[in-house]
Amino acid sequence: MTRLEREFWQYHHDHPDVYDALRRLALDAIERRGYTHMGIAALWEILRWERRLDMTDGVFKANNNYRAYYARLLMEREPQLVGFFRLREVAA
Repeated sequence: MTRLEREFWQYHHDHPDVYDALRRLALDAIERRGYTHMGIAALWEILRWERRLDMTDGVFKANNNYRAYYARLLMEREPQLVGFFRLREVAA
């Protein structure tokens, strides 16, 4: 496991609400908007926007390097999201 993977899993463990929010946004895109594909980057920025509005200090820390891990995790765990995100191969 790479350093970045370890950091992602720690972040995911510390912030399970991020996964839940991305899941909600992705399923909404499918069910209510009719999307068949979407970039995780778009959902990531929507999440940032939503979180900034709710935070008193206006800071929501979300490393862009985690996006691909969330896309893979969402497609692995959520049958409705299989194939929803287009992925690149992970560099070794």
